[in-house]
Amino acid sequence: MFGGDDKDLEGELNTGAQANIRIAAPTAAPNITYISPVFNTNIPAGRDLNPGTTTDFKFNFTVKQGIAGSIAYLPGAGQMTGKVRANYTKAGEQPRTLTGDCTWVADLPDGTGRNYTCIIPMEFYDASTLPNWTLILQLSDINNLWSIPVNNSRHFAVNSLSAFDRTPIYINWTNPPVQTLALNTEANNVLTISNTGNQNIVKRFLSRAENPHN
Repeated sequence: MFGGDDKDLEGELNTGAQANIRIAAPTAAPNITYISPVFNTNIPAGRDLNPGTTTDFKFNFTVKQGIAGSIAYLPGAGQMTGKVRANYTKAGEQPRTLTGDCTWVADLPDGTGRNYTCIIPMEFYDASTLPNWTLILQLSDINNLWSIPVNNSRHFAVNSLSAFDRTPIYINWTNPPVQTLALNTEANNVLTISNTGNQNIVKRFLSRAENPHN
């Protein structure tokens, strides 16, 4: 405000005078005020892994800045590149890290914060045992002022997944064909079994020999 007029500068400064106006960036770091549960993008409220492939796990969160809440310096559409650090961690497991950028979804109706959504892929072999996975999350404003990392508000477990894939689906003996009473005839192909879940498959061997004359 200049003089007694907070609307404009007219009549407050002499002709030829200059006024320097500086709008300062907030000194308060962004504050993550809400994080949704983590869920499979294809199963609302579910956290199931898919056999043999990656599965996208999604979460939403809300950020405010300053005591009263402001969106002036929070990233919006077209400003999300490199503005979020996020990963899922679990003791003894490889962290699952954000591979792209998160998305600004919408502003809060009262204009005090912004909503975002992120997707982090998980692998089919990620463990389902305790302890649970933990989401660690951090966001920067457009001036590279980072929020305090949030790492204690969202824990989640994935499903126990027992699955395997075999290639080919059968073994055959055609060249040469199996002869009556023949022993140790090798098959034309090799059966490969791959674990496509997160459970250990114990090796088991089965052998059988019969004497056709008994």
